[in-house]
Amino acid sequence: MAPHIRAVEEGYVKLDRNKNAAKSLRNKKMKFRCRRCFCSPYTMATAIIVCWVIWFVLWIYAISDVEKHGELVTLPMEVANRRGAFCLDGSPPGYYIRKAGEEDEKSWVIILEGGDWCWNVTDCYERSLTTLGSTTYGPDKVDFNGILSNDRLVNPDFYNWNAVLIKYCDGGSFSGNLSFPVNYKNKNLYLRGIRILDTVMKHLKDTEGLDSATRVIFGGASSGGLAVFAHSDHVRNMFDPSVKFHALADGGFLPMIRNTSNYQNFMVSLQRVYNLHQVLTGSLNKACLASKVQSEAQWQCFFPQFVYPHIKSKIFILDSMHNAWSLWYILNTRCHPSKCKAEQANINRYQSEFINLISPVQASKKDGMYVTSCFVEDQSQCDHKWNKAVFNDQSPQEAFHDWYFAANVNPHARQIDCQDKYDCNAQCDWSTYAYDKITREYEKKDFFVV
Repeated sequence: MAPHIRAVEEGYVKLDRNKNAAKSLRNKKMKFRCRRCFCSPYTMATAIIVCWVIWFVLWIYAISDVEKHGELVTLPMEVANRRGAFCLDGSPPGYYIRKAGEEDEKSWVIILEGGDWCWNVTDCYERSLTTLGSTTYGPDKVDFNGILSNDRLVNPDFYNWNAVLIKYCDGGSFSGNLSFPVNYKNKNLYLRGIRILDTVMKHLKDTEGLDSATRVIFGGASSGGLAVFAHSDHVRNMFDPSVKFHALADGGFLPMIRNTSNYQNFMVSLQRVYNLHQVLTGSLNKACLASKVQSEAQWQCFFPQFVYPHIKSKIFILDSMHNAWSLWYILNTRCHPSKCKAEQANINRYQSEFINLISPVQASKKDGMYVTSCFVEDQSQCDHKWNKAVFNDQSPQEAFHDWYFAANVNPHARQIDCQDKYDCNAQCDWSTYAYDKITREYEKKDFFVV
């Protein structure tokens, strides 16, 4: 081979070797830099923090998934025996509870479970065979939603409080006090709702820390909401005057209004509950009872419209002028307004009477109110309803917040929806699908009295 060609070839070889050497040197420098970067205190600290945050988020998610439930606590039988506080079937009463975070361990939301009433012995017997008449049946835990939720986004004000749902198993709005059991089909039935309420509250004080409470919200929905009207002052008196006490009656302003047949169906039905359960011997509002000169009129103190003016506790009323339960059972309308044109006049009448009966709340200087025009029953124990802005760009949660935390209650704390016609608010779901979904449950049981 010619020398110059060889030189060229050797030059190329030399050039290639130089390239490889330079590349190798760059790789070594990069590896050194990466190793130095990875081993730096800053990088190591960042990696540890990222891993810790991921672990913490997963841990919080796992914990919250467990704690969003309320765990059932059934009172020992010896505790129930002391006061004769029994469910319909004779089992001891109980409650569902989720304990608070450390910083809010003295704050409590206590809700009375709802679920209609039993009007006669036969009805109470059938109810005693279900979770609404016994602690023997039913789940060991239930979901806590709405004002009971521990989700900060759903329930920003009270998510970290102690949450209690007192089990409804007496069929008389926690109000009965019949001294002797009623025997039916060889089974003793106990109608002692007020004893259940008192015994559970005492047990919460003795064993759960309620005795050191500084803030208490006492609420209920539907028949539990009616019980809040009846017993809010009674429960308030269980605490020291320094305790910040508020009541929440959700879907419980059930009015004494004539139905489509011009009959006082609900009045007669609730009077039957009053007499059967011996409610008078319980703890109805004492000021209301004292205002009834004639003792035969004292049954009226079982009705929200009569007892409300005598309630001393601060109370927030969450309801609808088209309460689904009321339209179905009290007014006795059995079809969607769009399909029964004749029913619209009755619905308008109901709405007008309801607004008139609830007008004293609008004049109150201490109480709050959020009344929608939606076809709903209760709104405080469902995440979606609790957080949905239905009118005035406010949700029930926001309206309750403004009232609860206000230094001085102003008229804005008492709000009522449009009243043009039943479906005047586009935010309310008056579709036949929504109507049928709600009333399908109502069709399973009726108490219409002729």
